[in-house]
Amino acid sequence: MSDKKNNSGWTFVLGTAIGAAIGFAVAYLSDDKKRNKLVDDVADQSARVRGELKDAYYESMIRGRKAKRDLSRYMADVRDDAEDLYEDMMDKARNLGGKAKKSVEDLAEYTEEELAELKNEARDEMDRLAKNAKETTQEVKKKAEDLKDKVADSKK
Repeated sequence: MSDKKNNSGWTFVLGTAIGAAIGFAVAYLSDDKKRNKLVDDVADQSARVRGELKDAYYESMIRGRKAKRDLSRYMADVRDDAEDLYEDMMDKARNLGGKAKKSVEDLAEYTEEELAELKNEARDEMDRLAKNAKETTQEVKKKAEDLKDKVADSKK
């Protein structure tokens, strides 16, 4: 029962405060001079806010266009890097193929003794080329991963 009395006390205080606020607003707005000033102030404030919103909108449009342009340039650079990497890999593959072809042609001209000696040299060269190919492949994989990371970062 004490809760109802306590609630009714707060309800009365709240009702009185709301009534006083409404009474003050009616009295304030019944004066033409004050009402016109309030209307002018609200109109001025809304015009200022509207202007600021337009400015912010146009600024965001400019920034959006700039970001799009910058991203396009960055993606073009990434694409160029990928094309360069591809061309480098293809050049290295062509060079290795040319070396292999020359080695085969040279082998056809040697006698058996020379051929045995050349076989040993060829094994050594093959091991060296395999090692180089492995290193080149690792470099290409590393560069490809770096490009992949760049592309992933640019999407963020």
